[in-house]
Amino acid sequence: MMSVAPADSTETASGATAAPAKERVSDFAFYERSDSRAIFSWGAEAGANIDLTGNDMSTVAINLSTGLRWRWIRFIGIGAEADITVSNSNRFFPIYAALRTNFRNRPSRVFWELRGGVALQYYENTENTSGTYLYTGVGMQLASGASFSSYMSLGYTYMQRKSIVVNEETVHQPDLSNASLRIGVIF
Repeated sequence: MMSVAPADSTETASGATAAPAKERVSDFAFYERSDSRAIFSWGAEAGANIDLTGNDMSTVAINLSTGLRWRWIRFIGIGAEADITVSNSNRFFPIYAALRTNFRNRPSRVFWELRGGVALQYYENTENTSGTYLYTGVGMQLASGASFSSYMSLGYTYMQRKSIVVNEETVHQPDLSNASLRIGVIF
């Protein structure tokens, strides 16, 4: 009796039936899904900010964001970050709007990111303030599947700091400039 192989399988030289080959998922499948309509996205990042101003204010950063992606816009939305200084007990909490794009309708591993907002600043043993928060950077997609994309970015962070009062004396603080390295994933 002769068996019939399924239409999607292949027959080898020895007459054995092989399973169909798995279809390869594009490296850009995550972004290709958003061509026709805007898709909800959320993501998380971890990284470090190295203080370029010499104020001993380098930080470890944890970040969450939510928004949309559509066509050449890889991400547009809002986010919040926690920057914890390594050498003291100061904390910064930027709340921002973000745009991530490669300016092309075709897939590309490289992208540009811009963030702007306000940073809530909590200093040890003194009053709390807030100031302008800006970030710009260039990133590169590391891996991608149908439901996620991971990336790494290198950028510049600016954080405005205002004068604070310590023991009835006004202390003028210089603004912070940081080199930022981040690794993240977006769903």
